[in-house]
Amino acid sequence: MDIPWPPRRMRNVRRRGFTLVEVVIALAVTAMAVAGMSGMLYAIAHGTQNGDTALSDNVRAQVMISRLRATIHNSYRILAYGSNYLVLWTSDTNADGKPNVSEMRRIEWSSAQSRLWYYAPASSLASDPSYALTSDFNTITAALEGTASFPATLWGDSVSAIAIRLDQSAAQSATCASIDVTFSDAPGTPLRVVAGIQ
Repeated sequence: MDIPWPPRRMRNVRRRGFTLVEVVIALAVTAMAVAGMSGMLYAIAHGTQNGDTALSDNVRAQVMISRLRATIHNSYRILAYGSNYLVLWTSDTNADGKPNVSEMRRIEWSSAQSRLWYYAPASSLASDPSYALTSDFNTITAALEGTASFPATLWGDSVSAIAIRLDQSAAQSATCASIDVTFSDAPGTPLRVVAGIQ
């Protein structure tokens, strides 16, 4: 008698389960999908962080530009300037044609600290001397800076360079100031602030 191989009973039985090869292939495909998705998630997270940093740098720069522009524009006259400082006369409140300490402002870049500082008189001064327009306003305000009568306010951090230019060679004749500010943590083209005196 001839016995068919495989027996009829075994031919009709469906296989249940997976072979080892099928399981290995499925694991390999899953591992590739997970690796691809994790790389994509890392790129998204890294891109978001860079975007947040760029936004923060942009806001910081816009605040500094606004402060510089407003301070220069609202000034009555430029009293002195140098490569790293600008001394402004905000108004002649006494109408005597002489700047008083209460009417002066100083913007100065410290290269050692990489910071941009703003000096303005305290709201109440013990004495408020006036000075002739021929006075050395750089020396006067430099001696006062950081004291209780002329405290400092930090306007910018990580400032690697600053360039100040006026439209006239004599500071007190100038009607427009241009300031280029470069940040050390955002190198590239400096930010330019151009403002006219009122």
